[in-house]
Amino acid sequence: MKSPGMIHESRSTIHAFTLVELLVVMFIISLLISLFMPTLRSAMERGRRVRCMNNLREIGVGFNMYANDHESKLPTVEPVPSVPVGSPPWPTLAETLLPYLQNQTNVFKCPSDATRFPVEGLSYESAYAFLGDLIDRPTIHNYTIDSPIAALAYDFDTPHLAAGGDLGKNILYADGHVKSY
Repeated sequence: MKSPGMIHESRSTIHAFTLVELLVVMFIISLLISLFMPTLRSAMERGRRVRCMNNLREIGVGFNMYANDHESKLPTVEPVPSVPVGSPPWPTLAETLLPYLQNQTNVFKCPSDATRFPVEGLSYESAYAFLGDLIDRPTIHNYTIDSPIAALAYDFDTPHLAAGGDLGKNILYADGHVKSY
């Protein structure tokens, strides 16, 4: 019981972390980050790979629309614009298909491509073997190729290796499907 004349001092206790406790917590957090970082990077690359596949599907739609307007023939374009094959140089894949893709230039850039797009203006190489062929019956040396195995366009390099697979490329086939390798 308190007496009326006594002044009672209350002590407030301050609870704080010690330096050792802070260091342990920081160590645990950094360990968790180092464990999850490769998984996060791989998941991000898988997302970029899927966006790249969608770009190639859109390019496939552009190929089909072009073929509908040009007697079912594929366009004759420079496979690698920086190394022209045609004389004078043929138009690029982007220049040819842009009108069919509502002038969406972002379709021609793979999100994982940091090297080829600045040089070529696109991230995808068109198959030289099928230039000007019929879209439903591409040929190599007078042999008709089934459209499910005739590759029309693909990544220039191997930008998707971090997402797994042996090749790290996305490939667009003449029948419109895209596959990741």
